[in-house]
Amino acid sequence: MNGEPKNVVALVWAAKHDGGLTLFCPDTGNIFVCNPVGAHVWSALSRGLSVDEIASEVAYKFDVSPEIAKRDALVFITELRIRGCSPPEVGTRS
Repeated sequence: MNGEPKNVVALVWAAKHDGGLTLFCPDTGNIFVCNPVGAHVWSALSRGLSVDEIASEVAYKFDVSPEIAKRDALVFITELRIRGCSPPEVGTRS
């Protein structure tokens, strides 16, 4: 080994606010302002939940169908990745 770091994960700064959450991705300079649903999805990802678990929580908390909650969570995760602001790894629990 030459002492260089391996598998470096991009840093994401998160700050809560009344309307949800703001994410700053220093590697890209991108800023995301998330509504309460996006903030909940980010929090659930940080806890290692699977997309199905996230959808279940969002459906219950925000009174939407699990199908809509899952679709919206996947869209949120995809948008973060497209913009170079990788979310925490999606859990593998079912």
